[in-house]
Amino acid sequence: METLLEGQSMRFRVIERALDNFKKLGRKNLTAAKIRNRIQTLKEDWEEAKGGHRALLAAVPVAERPGYEYFQSLRFEATQEMYQTASDHMAECLEELEPYVPPNQSFSFGQQSPGFSSAYSISHLPPMKLPPFDGKYEEWESFRDRFTSLILNNKDLSNFTRMHYLISCLTDRALDCVKDIRVTADNFDIAWDTLNTRFENKRRLINVHMTALLNLPAVAKESAIELQSLSDRIHTAVAALNKLNRTPEELWSDMLVSLGTQKLDAVTKKAWNLKYSEDRNPPSYEAFNKFLENRIRALEEWKLSPSPSDKTKIANPHKVSSANVCAKAVSQCSLCKAKHAFSACPQFAGKSPSQRREIVQRERRCFNCLSQHHAVKACSSKFLCRMCQNPHHTMLHVDSDSPPKTEAITPANDPPRAVDATTSEVNSLLASSQTPSRSYVLLATAWVTVSSPLGRSVIVRALLDQGSEMSFITEQLAQCLRLKRVRMPTSVSAVGGVHAGTYQHAAQINISPRNKQTPAFSTHALILKSLTSYAPKRMTTEHTLAHLADLPWADHDPMSADPINIIVGADLYGVLIVDGLRKGAVGQPIAQNSVLGWVISGPIPPSKVESHITSVASSEQPPLRVSAHHCLNLSLDQELRKFWEVEELPHKTHLNPEDEQCEEHFRRTHSRCPDGRYMVRLPFRAGPPIEIGRSRGVAEHHLKGLARRLDAHPEQKREYSEFLRDYETLGHMIEVPASDDADEQRVYIPHHAVMRESSATSHLRVVFNASCATSNGSSLNDHLLVGPKLQPDLSVIILRWRLFKYVYTADMTKMYRQIRVDPRDVTYQRILWRERPTDPLREYILLTVTYGTAAAPYLALRVLDQLVNDEGQAFPLAVLILQKGKYIDETLFGAHRLEDLRIARDQLIALLRKGGFELRKWASNNSELLSDIDPANHGLACNKILKTDESLKILGWRLKFEWDDTLPHDILREWKPIYNQLSALNELHLPRWTGQESDSDRCELHGFADASNVAGLPESMHSDNGTTFVGADKELVKAYRAAVNDPNFLNAIASDNVQWHFLPPSAPHFGGLWEAGVRSVKYHLRRVLKNHTLTFEELTTLLCRIEACLNSRPLAPLSDTLDDYEVLTPGHFLIGSALTVNPEPSLLNVNENRLSRWQIIRHITERFWRLWQTEYVSTLQQRVKWRRLQAPVKIGQLVLLRNATLPP
Repeated sequence: METLLEGQSMRFRVIERALDNFKKLGRKNLTAAKIRNRIQTLKEDWEEAKGGHRALLAAVPVAERPGYEYFQSLRFEATQEMYQTASDHMAECLEELEPYVPPNQSFSFGQQSPGFSSAYSISHLPPMKLPPFDGKYEEWESFRDRFTSLILNNKDLSNFTRMHYLISCLTDRALDCVKDIRVTADNFDIAWDTLNTRFENKRRLINVHMTALLNLPAVAKESAIELQSLSDRIHTAVAALNKLNRTPEELWSDMLVSLGTQKLDAVTKKAWNLKYSEDRNPPSYEAFNKFLENRIRALEEWKLSPSPSDKTKIANPHKVSSANVCAKAVSQCSLCKAKHAFSACPQFAGKSPSQRREIVQRERRCFNCLSQHHAVKACSSKFLCRMCQNPHHTMLHVDSDSPPKTEAITPANDPPRAVDATTSEVNSLLASSQTPSRSYVLLATAWVTVSSPLGRSVIVRALLDQGSEMSFITEQLAQCLRLKRVRMPTSVSAVGGVHAGTYQHAAQINISPRNKQTPAFSTHALILKSLTSYAPKRMTTEHTLAHLADLPWADHDPMSADPINIIVGADLYGVLIVDGLRKGAVGQPIAQNSVLGWVISGPIPPSKVESHITSVASSEQPPLRVSAHHCLNLSLDQELRKFWEVEELPHKTHLNPEDEQCEEHFRRTHSRCPDGRYMVRLPFRAGPPIEIGRSRGVAEHHLKGLARRLDAHPEQKREYSEFLRDYETLGHMIEVPASDDADEQRVYIPHHAVMRESSATSHLRVVFNASCATSNGSSLNDHLLVGPKLQPDLSVIILRWRLFKYVYTADMTKMYRQIRVDPRDVTYQRILWRERPTDPLREYILLTVTYGTAAAPYLALRVLDQLVNDEGQAFPLAVLILQKGKYIDETLFGAHRLEDLRIARDQLIALLRKGGFELRKWASNNSELLSDIDPANHGLACNKILKTDESLKILGWRLKFEWDDTLPHDILREWKPIYNQLSALNELHLPRWTGQESDSDRCELHGFADASNVAGLPESMHSDNGTTFVGADKELVKAYRAAVNDPNFLNAIASDNVQWHFLPPSAPHFGGLWEAGVRSVKYHLRRVLKNHTLTFEELTTLLCRIEACLNSRPLAPLSDTLDDYEVLTPGHFLIGSALTVNPEPSLLNVNENRLSRWQIIRHITERFWRLWQTEYVSTLQQRVKWRRLQAPVKIGQLVLLRNATLPP
């Protein structure tokens, strides 16, 4: 039996190595003879293996086979699979070397009788491969003839074989024609006829050959090779045309038709192709001429009757378009061969306007949209130059008094140039919003020296971001400096509260100026894969940065596209900034001095931008892209801190210079009208006049969009018209005639609707957008001061409101609109409006403080404060309410007695009427307080009636079950206790009033905290049942007997469900894993201690260090991130992180007689670590060879790396 098994094992090893040995030959050394020999040898070995297997089956009974490794491991089946794999691979290699045509196919010279085989058979010639065919019409004839000669005319081949050959030759479009036809003998004729029907198109073939003949490239210089190439191409085209059996007259007609169709426009060419799409014969010149005549007559008749849309079309050079564009965008630039649009080419943008014009003229592009498919006269783009409003691209604008005429540069009748066949195309779908001009913004960047604590340094580009709570670096920079990573799980939140991810590691870095090492500032930076996609726009700096040219910049080229490798957050921003700030005009960048140099930031005028705009559907401007880096470090401790910080009392704030300027402006400019109302002026930063662009065109565009939206919702349109009609009726705005006075500065504010379904009085409100950018990129709000914060925190107001037994709430009616704006400033508050599209466009000026402007909240609250100062002496109770109980236009006040509250109410009403303010929407917790108030002014917001079709989705809809679906058992088990306790909510009360009376002289605040339970009850307890407690045995027995006699004690212990497990006496090996750890310590500890006698303290220290070694063994990866090498260890369950110590020099090579007592402890610890690491840790990841089949280690799999040089 042993002989049989040994022989069979040897045969299996030969078969298993056959494929590897075959591959070692190399494909260059393979021949058909070698492959056949290997296949024959492999077959013989397999036959012997099958014979040996049959012998083993006969020798071993079925009942005894499980006891043999040979049968248990299914060795024969595994070897059979390897044999099949090797045989298939060798057969495929042989097929590559064998000819496609069977060797019995022969083609004899001259006429031969049937059955006679010539000596000059094709089997004696080199193999001929069948030609592939991908569906190109110009290659069909060649493929058809060769396939017919080699396959169809071969009588020895069956239709099934012909079908296989045909399918193997087809690719791409040709294969798509027959891919749904099953590979059978009967379907060969169907597939071949399908290809003939599809590609046997005489008209298309003539068109292809004519186009190739007429579009031959000109010979650039005298060269025999070039002339020979030209001659060969002409000969090929003429031979192909002659093969189609065309007479000279027909060829002449074909040439005229081909020349004529190349000059047609796209629409006419499409109509021509559709007219003769069903005719496979080429049309004659007479048919082409007749088509042109019919087309001309139709277009002339169509032009005589223009459509209604042509009459109402108004040219508008400042047209603002917003569209969803779906187009094929050529993604390869013809200038630098990169994959981007031509208008976005950095090389093109880096050239002067005159050089760009030369490039466009040389490549015969449209001067308006830079397209390569038409001339400027045929351009359909409605966009003009933003500088001079002439029909050319803004990047081609030349600053001069007389802009050059682009019409004379590119003739209108130039034929469109064909796109290079190698140019790849991609389908792009994007939403773009186009405006006449757009300003771009530079962010503060600097080149800095970043160094590690170990002294490695590198110079990188940094972005200074005061909106980030901490600094960030890239993974590339961390690896370059070989930074030591510190585990710091941090959740990062971006703009809008969007979760940007949770990152695990940070590193300590030092930042200093690029040209010197001091001063250096240290911080911990979070490590991210990538930081930002910020790419500044290239611009001309002669005028834009002229006021900053003499400064030493921290970034020598703020417009460069160099990558950002570090974001310096607010943790370092304050210490980097020093005194020094230089400003330019409005809309120009500023420079801030810092220890790194002067950092440049701010807007760039749109006229200075040169590059990186992407042309979409022949437009000049790309969709707006904004880079924002406001990052919030949401670590766990900070999130927990918010629970008590949100209830902290507000701190007193100090006014900054702009707030002081705004306050001084109000005190100096406000006044009172005869009716008691206040009149204020707009607090401009500088001026008026202000440096703001044209705004009427933008307002008109927004009004057109608003009209389209309102036409789709008639009810909203009616409410919108009523709102503005009421605005005009109350005298808050008046219509003014359109003025062309160039000396008067006017600002038009766009407006739109905001729906408030929860409002009980008005569902629609008109909002004025004073933040809309004008032609120079600035808005009205950019020129207005915001003013200091005058509004107290809502939490403070509500807490004070809860102190009173009886309370009121009321709302000031149209608070903003009760304050007049000085007539000198109302021209900055113009709007456009018309109720119907047929009405003329009307201009209005807003006479009151307009919500939507930056200064409106400050002006409204400041007027109330001024009213208190001017009239408050006669109304002392109302003064307290307006100072401590108002929240914007809401008032919340109260008292402990009804009489006192009525007096306060009447004083508040009287004081507000002095300034022209009225209160409405009164509400109270006592009906008597509302009895003497007009019911029309009662608050209606509390009367919320739920409609039958409304649903409150407070809890969400996680499992997506329908209302009538049955809940899963586990969810139902959790839901039933909640459902049964819902009735207890009726007993839950959250009183508004704190219960403190007016005569109370003492108030206590109670806080609750539960810190008594440091841990929960265990589910099971394990004990080794040791026999060393002999001394305490008697006391334990007494305590046990006393406890078991108390039923309350037994019931309490049983209710805890604690399972206590005892091991057999003196049998610690029954403990399993935990006792295995004890055994490992005892075994290695005896080997390293040897003859050392340690004190109790020394032995305790040693055991603690050994315990740390054992508790640092890896259990599982901490995360799925491939770059995170941290693993879960027992130490994480003890202290929350891995057990680590500071590295110390090794003492293994030092004689013990030279060591101190402490060094001896370290020496023993190192020896223990070395033994334990070698003998135990390696068992956690074993790969035993040749015993059983195991999967290989994969990329991304966590493994253990042995490093004998690492300290414990």
